[in-house]
Amino acid sequence: MYPDEPTLATFSAATATFAAHLDQLATIAGWMAGHGVTPADADGYLAHVFGELGRTLAGFDGTLGELARRHETPGGINEQFRTAVRDPERVRRALDDVLARVKGQ
Repeated sequence: MYPDEPTLATFSAATATFAAHLDQLATIAGWMAGHGVTPADADGYLAHVFGELGRTLAGFDGTLGELARRHETPGGINEQFRTAVRDPERVRRALDDVLARVKGQ
């Protein structure tokens, strides 16, 4: 799967995003709890829906961009939230920094 060391380093850097994704879910669960949902129900709901999203992702043959577009309606609430929190350049810079660290630079 990893034909060379630079590719392996890139895959390693990408795995550094796991905690950030889970932290975002924890933030969402905390927000839900702040709006009256029990913490256990918030965690359980998010674990369930994102677990199902993971199943969808594992079986999807298209691109991740396509899958993202399939989960939002133009002008809808999914697009609203994505637009509000998305900063592609910040993500790329952070990944470049992690990649440099993985490579020992």
